[in-house]
Amino acid sequence: MFAEETLLSIIFRLFNFGLIIALAAYCFKIYILPGIYAAIAKEEAEKQHLGYEKIKSEQEQAALDECIKEDRVTCELFKSKIDHWKNVVDSTRVAYEKKCLERDGELRRKRVQRIELQKKYSLQAHVAQSAATQLEQSLSAYFEKNRNAAEQYIEHIVTFMGKRVQ
Repeated sequence: MFAEETLLSIIFRLFNFGLIIALAAYCFKIYILPGIYAAIAKEEAEKQHLGYEKIKSEQEQAALDECIKEDRVTCELFKSKIDHWKNVVDSTRVAYEKKCLERDGELRRKRVQRIELQKKYSLQAHVAQSAATQLEQSLSAYFEKNRNAAEQYIEHIVTFMGKRVQ
């Protein structure tokens, strides 16, 4: 009996052990395994979400890089236009300054000519006045001595002027 008891006790012990294992497996399956699956699913979903975010970030980075490249090209274009207009403005300014210098030179030249002409007219008036005075004195002295020559001279002037008027 002792051998049967031992065999039976071993079988019941194994059976009890199996029941405890089955109960532990059942509890594990019912209470713990769904939490593990949920945690794994959550981790997978988070991993997938992070993957999508990474792809989205890479696409945004590529779009930003493209925008930066376009902005650089636009900036270079603006820079070349600014340089062009700066050159145009500089050349226009130089031409304007040259024109102003030419105009100033022309005005100085005209002013000098006008001053010289005024001096000439003033000198001519002075010379004419002096010459007329000297001529009057000389002719008066000459014609006082010779009255006949005075009458001939006056007739000659009158006929000369008459020819000019006609």
